[in-house]
Amino acid sequence: MRRQGRGTFVAEVEESQILFQFFRLAPDKGGRQFPESSVQSLTRSHADRLARSKLELSALSPVWLIDRTRSIGGRPVISERIVVPADRFPDLDRLTPIPNNVYALYAMRFGLRIGRAAEQLKAVAASAADARVLGCPKGTPLLAIDRVAFAIDGTPIEWRRSRCLTDRLHYYADLS
Repeated sequence: MRRQGRGTFVAEVEESQILFQFFRLAPDKGGRQFPESSVQSLTRSHADRLARSKLELSALSPVWLIDRTRSIGGRPVISERIVVPADRFPDLDRLTPIPNNVYALYAMRFGLRIGRAAEQLKAVAASAADARVLGCPKGTPLLAIDRVAFAIDGTPIEWRRSRCLTDRLHYYADLS
């Protein structure tokens, strides 16, 4: 943080600043809310072709796969898979529970600050698996978000695929 005439200071970022910088879903009625997260699984695997491409990894690179559900107001609204390089996140499986705000975890525990994220959005129909997790009928319209998050130095750190139930939510972006 820079202050005119006083210098540059290190400041701890408030969790809501980090979360709302990258969390773009908001209720149609009322203000923005913190989502609650529930991790269904955390597994170590080898990166598939698409994960290698998104995260710029070599063949047989190990990755962590985090499957979780995010809820707003107690209602499941997001089913997501997060893929991160295992070599950048050693012993991730020893952290329990995985916190709601993984970007704060990346920064505080692993020294990896997310500087930017690139997203692609698309309308999709809920699969049977989506319907089970989100409690909606198969075929329900969902918003699919494919995101690659980059460290401050531009290194891809995370690939996230989210399926969002938006019947009571919208994607919010303040462009300037």
